[in-house]
Amino acid sequence: SDNPRLMNTYGEVFTANLAEVENPSALLKLSGPEGSNLDVYRKINKVNDWFKPWDAHVLALDLSSRYAWRVKLSNGITIDLGRELDERDSKQIQLSVERLLQTWPQVEQKWGQRVDSVDLRYANGYAIQVGKKL
Repeated sequence: SDNPRLMNTYGEVFTANLAEVENPSALLKLSGPEGSNLDVYRKINKVNDWFKPWDAHVLALDLSSRYAWRVKLSNGITIDLGRELDERDSKQIQLSVERLLQTWPQVEQKWGQRVDSVDLRYANGYAIQVGKKL
């Protein structure tokens, strides 16, 4: 948007002058529907915990207007986590992430560092998109 807003460590959003930010490249890019700031804030730590085994952390987190999560990790991979409207969805996302982490060694063995994105929005598996990066 035209006037970027920042979020503090309490999940509160405020307008700020980015020119005054000491290290703007260190800021996470967050987006979501109006009023979803606390949901987005809480999800950051959860996603960071999930991907500790990858030594990866959140660079960007987006909650769409349909309440679907997309995260960009520090390892360059973008992950579509799917919609989260209720507790059942939350459990499904958790299971999908666990499945991804369990099966990732085989994916990495076959595709190495070339995976650009992962789509977890499938009930019994996931899709990967492989790019040209080596």
